[in-house]
Amino acid sequence: MNESAFSLGDNWRQIALWAFHQGVAELEERAIADGVSTISPHDIEFSTFDKWMRFNLEGDDGWAAERIEWEGDA
Repeated sequence: MNESAFSLGDNWRQIALWAFHQGVAELEERAIADGVSTISPHDIEFSTFDKWMRFNLEGDDGWAAERIEWEGDA
């Protein structure tokens, strides 16, 4: 499944899909460095997903409301 499977207006799914993709890429990089030949999306820790969500919600690009909600300040 990819981001085109969801409405472009579904901000949470769009940003979450991208953060998950980044988490998989990070997992893959670690696996390669460790000589591991397979990875599973189940191995992505929430802290990794959260790190990428926060990274993607940073900046002044229209994600302020989502950033506040994600950080629990809403």
